[in-house]
Amino acid sequence: MRENQNYHIPEDSVPPPLLEFRTRSDAPKSEKNPSSLCFGLFLIALLLVGLWILMSLGQGPPETVPVARGFVDVAMVTEQTAQSETSREKVIRPTCLTENCQKLVDKLHSMIKPEVSPCDDFYKHACGNYRPDRNETQKLDEAFERETEIAFAAVAEFLKQSSSKSLLPSESVLQKVYWKCEAAKRDQKAAIDHLRDDLRLVFGWPTNFVKANEKVREKGNFEEFRVQNLMAKILKMNPNSLPFFQIQGHRKTLQIEPAFCEPDYAPIDKELVRRVFQKLNDNNDAVTQEWMEETLGYALKIDEKGVECSKTVVANHVITSAEELDMKTSRVDFVKILKEMTDAQVENHRETILKQTFFVDAPQFFGANSSINEAIRLDAEGVSNYLVIKFIESFGENEENLERTDCAKIVSNMLPRASLSIYVNHFLRNENLIVIPHLIGRLKSEFGRMIETNGWLNSSTKSAVAAKIRSFETDISAPGTPEKEDRVLEALQVTERDSFYTVFTRLNEFWMRTAMEYVLGDQEISLEEERLEPKANYNMRVDPTKLLAPMIADPLFDANFPPAVQYAKGGSVIGHEIAHLVNPRDRKRRLDTDTWQQWSIEEFDIRSQCLVSTSVSSHSGKMKYSAYRQLLADYLGLVAAWKAYQAETSEKDVRLTGLGAISDNQLFFYSYVQMKCEKKERFSFKQREPINGILSQLSAFAPAFECPLGSAMNPSNKCAFFEFL
Repeated sequence: MRENQNYHIPEDSVPPPLLEFRTRSDAPKSEKNPSSLCFGLFLIALLLVGLWILMSLGQGPPETVPVARGFVDVAMVTEQTAQSETSREKVIRPTCLTENCQKLVDKLHSMIKPEVSPCDDFYKHACGNYRPDRNETQKLDEAFERETEIAFAAVAEFLKQSSSKSLLPSESVLQKVYWKCEAAKRDQKAAIDHLRDDLRLVFGWPTNFVKANEKVREKGNFEEFRVQNLMAKILKMNPNSLPFFQIQGHRKTLQIEPAFCEPDYAPIDKELVRRVFQKLNDNNDAVTQEWMEETLGYALKIDEKGVECSKTVVANHVITSAEELDMKTSRVDFVKILKEMTDAQVENHRETILKQTFFVDAPQFFGANSSINEAIRLDAEGVSNYLVIKFIESFGENEENLERTDCAKIVSNMLPRASLSIYVNHFLRNENLIVIPHLIGRLKSEFGRMIETNGWLNSSTKSAVAAKIRSFETDISAPGTPEKEDRVLEALQVTERDSFYTVFTRLNEFWMRTAMEYVLGDQEISLEEERLEPKANYNMRVDPTKLLAPMIADPLFDANFPPAVQYAKGGSVIGHEIAHLVNPRDRKRRLDTDTWQQWSIEEFDIRSQCLVSTSVSSHSGKMKYSAYRQLLADYLGLVAAWKAYQAETSEKDVRLTGLGAISDNQLFFYSYVQMKCEKKERFSFKQREPINGILSQLSAFAPAFECPLGSAMNPSNKCAFFEFL
């Protein structure tokens, strides 16, 4: 089991918010004895000011500057931005004195490298003092580990102390699974007993496989049929343990990729398997020990083939049609195995599966002499034993991982939506439940305006993209929301007799069945439903660590933060996700031609390539597809966040103490970039060029830092992805 991390802090461990406001009522009250003359002069002055405002409003907006296709000449927006900045500063605003706000200010100053000009290299200026050059990744990982440990310790305490009556149903299930995990840490006997039952009753191991037992040997293709059957069962119960192939999912498609003979193929851990054997053979029966070793021997022969062929790397391509697949030779009936994953009655299931599935044309899979075909043809019984031994090995890995991993981390990884429900309903402050939907609504509105006022999208594309934007939702919007979406309750009923192993296995079966029913379904699901089908449907896990611990240790959403910080951090993250939704090239294998018309896609490509050229220097080489997707999402998300921030009219426009001369607009850009450079991922250190690239293309950046035209962060030509930028 892969180790995962991260959770949330209980309410009693967090000091109550200390948001203090300095208002006019705090000022000393002066004598209120104005003369009638002074009062009259005051009214006259007030009328004059009102008249001046009305005259100003009647002037209308300034004319927009025409732009060229792909680029726009920039020598504008300075005056308008300066005016908005000045008006914002004139308002007497409350001050945030919470611990999070103070930590935000301290971190901001500590990371800035003042000797580097923001106009030359803003990423280095904003983050230059974040950490020393050496051992960056190690220090970042260590800091993240500390945060996750604190978060999961808080969750564990919450699960231990909470009454089931105070929990929603999915949260109660997670609590039960947590106690099963804790019980398994103390005693693995129940798990071993249930494993023994599965090996004997589900897999028919070992008597049906051992070659020495001639009575159960079958001729013809029976053993090959048994291999197919075993693959389907193992894929259901623990897909990570299937050694021949793996399934990757994307929307309503599957991709079958090889796992056997791959460069990262891991040989059987013989000692680990023998440790599980010893637990299974708790009576130390000599005969049982002998046939266990015999089955391991058969498995090791197949394992040797996997190790040997993994040394040869072959370029593969994807089979994209049923006709092409039918021309291939394989002893593995992938279609039948996938059909076994679902209980649904699907007409023409072969055609349906082939329509929704892509196969990697790997030499391990196809061809008379392929490694898998050869193994099944020459030694089908050995392959059967190999499959079971790999399942046993995976069980051993999970049990040993259980001994050294916190149960809160494990069960949060198993039930990510239930863990998110606990975060939303028991850790997230009520005021943040107001801020988050507000941010989401603002970002959706700005994206809608960006699309609607766009000059190069045709009307049908605008309408389809706008519908996608309107459908965007998140799990964190109101108390109880994740509970409504937690379909796992339909399948996971935890009983007193269940061991942690049986719960884990049942959950895997649920994910696989749900995934296949989703893929083979006749009707297209809505965007909201599509979002509810987590990656765990295919990869078996949604890693909550990237979501939960950072939200506790360094929250992106905090009602106490000034709007500049809220939109730069939380707003840009929301905008990033919406941008993925509308990008026509965000799908792995095909264009989103359902939403985008061909002409609009071509125009999108031209404009996005301009953006890429500003973010990749000549020595960096060609940008990878994954980096390209993230760059566009970052750029569009930042643009939407900036525009939403500028439109913000919240009365609670709090300020931070200790910022010095840093303006609100500058605070927005500092907050955005510093969030990026301290992101808890290894690749964050490679973000310098892309971040500087997208900031330099945002016309509002240069006025905020008074960057001269022609400087690195204020080039004379800017990409006109949208004309109004």
